[in-house]
Amino acid sequence: MPLITQGVQADHNTIPDISLGMAWGKHWVERGYDNDYGPRVSYPQSYPPTFPQARSNPQWEFCYPQEALGVFRRWLQTVYLKDGFPKYLSNQAAQGKITTTVAEAVLSAINPALPPPR
Repeated sequence: MPLITQGVQADHNTIPDISLGMAWGKHWVERGYDNDYGPRVSYPQSYPPTFPQARSNPQWEFCYPQEALGVFRRWLQTVYLKDGFPKYLSNQAAQGKITTTVAEAVLSAINPALPPPR
């Protein structure tokens, strides 16, 4: 939501779920969460035909056990939004997909929502 409220058009150029999904998947494997919560399940997902990413449909995504939802939310707030998301926005700005001003505004918009470090 902060992307949209700061004027970023949600389209094929702005898909933070790829960055987020890759980072969470890496974290999941590194922590061995399959042993704690059960295995994640791979399933096919397809982009809309108007997206350039549709050329490689289907994309294989992961669905995670519901029991891990709290762990994911904690990781999202304490790790990804502090480290991964700023890197994602910086990369998008470097590629000219969003402006630096928008990237800074988005980070300012989500910053109050971040919990203090523990």
